[in-house]
Amino acid sequence: MQKDITISVDIKASSEKVWSVFTDFESYPSWNPFILKLTGSVAVGNQITAELGGMTFKSEVLVYEKDKELKWLGHLFFKGLFEG
Repeated sequence: MQKDITISVDIKASSEKVWSVFTDFESYPSWNPFILKLTGSVAVGNQITAELGGMTFKSEVLVYEKDKELKWLGHLFFKGLFEG
């Protein structure tokens, strides 16, 4: 049985400003205490690697629409166990 968790946040900033923060992977550790390092190139089909305190997630970019939407999907150990 699949369970989904969905979160929505209203941000009082332009989409261009939000996009510049979310796609600046080198700066993630300065504002996100859970992601120690985030690397990769933002384009559909590319891989993004996130290091989170002893765990490494390799994710695939699923959707990339500049200034609008960025989706990636990764898993821990193998597909289906823990995905996000």
